[in-house]
Amino acid sequence: MTDNILLLVEKCSHCLSYYDIDTGERLASIQLPDFPHEFVIDSQERYAYIGHYGVETSGHLGFGGTQIFQVDIARRELARTIDIAPFNRLHGMQMDAQDRLYALSEDRAQLVVLDHPATDTAPRRAVSTGGIKSHLFALTRDGQTAYAMNLLSHTVTKIRPHDATVAPVACAPGEKPEGYALSEDEKTLYVHAAGATRCAPSTRPPCRSSTRRRRATTPRACTCTATAAWWSPTTGPAACPSWTLRPCRRWPTCRWTPGPSR
Repeated sequence: MTDNILLLVEKCSHCLSYYDIDTGERLASIQLPDFPHEFVIDSQERYAYIGHYGVETSGHLGFGGTQIFQVDIARRELARTIDIAPFNRLHGMQMDAQDRLYALSEDRAQLVVLDHPATDTAPRRAVSTGGIKSHLFALTRDGQTAYAMNLLSHTVTKIRPHDATVAPVACAPGEKPEGYALSEDEKTLYVHAAGATRCAPSTRPPCRSSTRRRRATTPRACTCTATAAWWSPTTGPAACPSWTLRPCRRWPTCRWTPGPSR
């Protein structure tokens, strides 16, 4: 066994487990209420914070959970439970550079903040995402900007977690935006639209994916999973309502970039 340990939330086994990365051996498990899901670790690697989603998937009905499980990583035990009701179906979880904890209530479409999660017993603030069925979110390192992926309104919204007077600003990258990646310089957000199976037709030849050994073509309509790249700090939200499609260059990834505002 090495010191390389993987922490893994096993949603359908209802636990947080410790695995030896080299051998794959499960070293320990902490049993939790049904269907825990997303989790984050503080910068000191002292605590893990796990959101209680409380249902199996986003397609399942149910009120879900309202608790955040605080796990002592070194002791391998549940330190305490933070109940943040009425915020329920807790899914997306993030921490900023100051170790403030952010939890996203999918059902209420609200983002809550715990300034001192190691000791707080309730959120210090909450803001609306401006979307419906907010599932995941990206967060800047300073915690001042978040981007919520809203499954049912099919939007991505830019919000200010620490300033509720700033209204959310929305863009629509495709149906059911879910997966995302915020670039290292925080200037570009890439979004996977899970419900988008076709890109807009391109005037260029059909997209191709190629490796040294294989080559494949796709239909002329460019069947692929749309990925959105948007929201440059230099152009700001004014550029958001307009989009231009950069033709696929390597299937199955398409890249969307903000076009000139109309």
